[in-house]
Amino acid sequence: MTWFAAHALVAMKRVDSIGPIHVYENVFLVEAEDADHARTLATEMARAEVEVEDGLTVDGVAVARSLAGIRKVVSISNPEPLDLDMDRPVSGTEITYSEYQVESEDALLKLAAGEAVTVRYVD
Repeated sequence: MTWFAAHALVAMKRVDSIGPIHVYENVFLVEAEDADHARTLATEMARAEVEVEDGLTVDGVAVARSLAGIRKVVSISNPEPLDLDMDRPVSGTEITYSEYQVESEDALLKLAAGEAVTVRYVD
């Protein structure tokens, strides 16, 4: 079986419907036969997590969690000399990746520093 990183988008919506929807991208490590099976398993994992009724609040305001979906499933890559994706993950395994585009070197430096910049998310 192969190891995958599955990216689940979880929405946090204020129950009073005021303000923006907060979205968290939770990444699950999944062992599966193929990417489709990994997506199915990750969906089950994420649903179980968002269906918990625990009185969740954000900034003191009640919110409801919902699963927006599984955004992507990525086969992980182990370091040499391990098999790229069949061996169990170890320290140094690349679990997932994201690709962005920015308009300038200045924007790149701001992004790396954790500052707000406009990015184009490439998937």
